[in-house]
Amino acid sequence: RDSSTSRGLGDVYKRQVEEQVKSVGIYKLLLQPFIENSILHGFKEITGGGILRVDIVLSENQKMLHVIIEDNGKGMEPEEVKRYNDRERILGGAGSGIGLTNAFCRMHMYYGEKAEWNVSSIQNVGTVITIKLPVSDAGDRSVPELQEENAGIG
Repeated sequence: RDSSTSRGLGDVYKRQVEEQVKSVGIYKLLLQPFIENSILHGFKEITGGGILRVDIVLSENQKMLHVIIEDNGKGMEPEEVKRYNDRERILGGAGSGIGLTNAFCRMHMYYGEKAEWNVSSIQNVGTVITIKLPVSDAGDRSVPELQEENAGIG
């Protein structure tokens, strides 16, 4: 496993990426909105001690990529969490079309019903976003998009 910690402005960014995950292709910038959301909104009004953790692992059967993005920021209102977990509402265009709503729609566009997500959050404790994406059955699973996106993660 590749594990590293980056420090800046009193906050900590941790990542843990399994070695075999580095050859799994995902669409370019797919994870960026989730990480950006943690930084811009989760840590808003937090003066220090913020921790952002990203874990990327394969399921036991190696058919799903699991991405867990976790922060100890201000959390979300329960109603907001409910909206993000309402797949029909998100995909039906009831969301704002920006930020996480757009990212969930793109996941569905790229991976269809096989893409899964769950948002859990407790106000003043933090947020965990779990994303599950199917791994391609293609012989060569290495995709240039992952290598570029992974440069900042693994």
